[in-house]
Amino acid sequence: SVSNIQTINCMSEYAEDLTAYRRCKNTIVSGCYAHNTYNSPFDHWDTAENAIITDCIAINDEGTFGYKQGIQFTSDETTIPENTTTGAGESLNVIISNNILVNPNSEEGFGAGVILNVVNPTGTSKVKSATITGNIIRSHEQLSPFDVSIMLYYGVVLDGDISNVTITGNTIEYANRGISLSGDNTEACSTNITINANTFNKILEPVRVNFGDTILITGNTAINPIDVNKYFVNYAGNSNATNIIALQNINTGYSGQFGRFTNIRGSNTTADTLEILKGIESNIDLLP
Repeated sequence: SVSNIQTINCMSEYAEDLTAYRRCKNTIVSGCYAHNTYNSPFDHWDTAENAIITDCIAINDEGTFGYKQGIQFTSDETTIPENTTTGAGESLNVIISNNILVNPNSEEGFGAGVILNVVNPTGTSKVKSATITGNIIRSHEQLSPFDVSIMLYYGVVLDGDISNVTITGNTIEYANRGISLSGDNTEACSTNITINANTFNKILEPVRVNFGDTILITGNTAINPIDVNKYFVNYAGNSNATNIIALQNINTGYSGQFGRFTNIRGSNTTADTLEILKGIESNIDLLP
């Protein structure tokens, strides 16, 4: 592995990536500007350890298909870093703070502002301990009427065995899904996740949980819904989500806090559990 890398105040235009780190540790990317990138402006592949990305900007022009992922951390169990305290395929200690990511989209339609993911979600690949804070993630606000087919698809995505992550103080605007917790099964899902004090503006689904366990959603604000029939926390039809608590969120215009309870399936999720979860909500729903 390569260690102790600093990329400071650099700029790229029409490049595949501004940074493309592979199996690196003790890295800092700060004050960089990426314009019209077509893959991932700030890419970290094959695990990373002690990585900071802060005060960077990535923007793609309106009307163009942008980068697929603004900031990406991917763990891969098939490549084992040398001289590292992490296990096979484990990324550890990631800080993503105070960045501006505009128009992360792609021709496939699944662009993401920030993504933490794993190559093999049923194996040993993991991402452990990350903070995502103070970032601004959005499509171009000029889009009107809002066309969800060309908007930013995800603000923040956690996909696979991702644990101990705090997502706090971010602003996500003009997107299909604000924060999405995904995975392929209950053994490779997001666990111990805190979603706190984020602002969602013009979002189809502020929070979406496909798979997850021990999720605290507190002190967030959602305004100007694209679809008033959506909920603040939404679930897919094949979801297996347990121990989700939503407290003191301000929800303006959406149908309510939790949606599609009857479609959640899995041995650890029962109707009784869901009723308990609904009973401990303490949120503010403001209908238009």
